[in-house]
Amino acid sequence: MSTKEDLQQLYSELLALQSEYEKQLILYENLRSQVDTLKALAKDYEITVNELEELKEGKEALVPMGSVLVKANLHEKVLVPLGANFYNAMKPSDAIEKVKEYKKKVEEDVKLLENELAKLSQNIAALEAKIGELSAKLRAAQVPTPAKEPKKE
Repeated sequence: MSTKEDLQQLYSELLALQSEYEKQLILYENLRSQVDTLKALAKDYEITVNELEELKEGKEALVPMGSVLVKANLHEKVLVPLGANFYNAMKPSDAIEKVKEYKKKVEEDVKLLENELAKLSQNIAALEAKIGELSAKLRAAQVPTPAKEPKKE
């Protein structure tokens, strides 16, 4: 039978593991959300490349401007975002290559994050197993008090 101090130690370990487990789950969900966002961005880049490849000089296209679409004609250059609200005017062929680079970088980031998700998933599974073991030990160590027998008169 375990002493009271042993039970308190097991309980403290269990609480610490549960806290770590919850932190790992939150981190997992945050990374999962980032992966989904990056995958959507990669898809947008793919669509952009396809549209630019189909666009010929002088051809009319719908161009997003805020929340509206405007009909426009492609002449010599397109604006490619560089980041921090800076753009560079490029020939469509150069823009296609730049967007392909962006897409490749995003896909590499997705792979890195998916590797981190796999590691986190393993950590979470290990924590679940440890929590299960400690819970079982605590249940086994708790001895129910015998019921009092009624007094006989």
